[in-house]
Amino acid sequence: MNRSGNPTTLAHARRRASLDKRQRTLTALAALEHDGTPITFTAVARAAGVSTWLTYSPGIREHIEAARKRQHTPAAPGRPGEPLTAPAALRMELDLARQEIRQLRTDRDRLSTAVRHQLGRQLDTLTAGDLTPA
Repeated sequence: MNRSGNPTTLAHARRRASLDKRQRTLTALAALEHDGTPITFTAVARAAGVSTWLTYSPGIREHIEAARKRQHTPAAPGRPGEPLTAPAALRMELDLARQEIRQLRTDRDRLSTAVRHQLGRQLDTLTAGDLTPA
């Protein structure tokens, strides 16, 4: 039986993958809260290995917001007990965004180089007859 075209099987697989991502997100949230790590939507997404979009979705967002309210986050590393101020939270989000941007640029450069090399190899295999119009 060809299972690749069965929409029911695909729907079940997609549902299982979605539930797995949501469970990983909630597990990562609990770990961050337990460790005392400042909880942000981006930090939870990174820890769980999911998209930031998922952390804002209904059913997950409420848990993150509740954890942020419960958490006594330090204003700076090494200062436990001080609440995280809005500017400090924004700086943390900015730092995480900058890290992600650096990683994305590195990935882009690596992929661009790989494509350039592949095109070069393809051009090397072409003969002069392939390059001139008929």
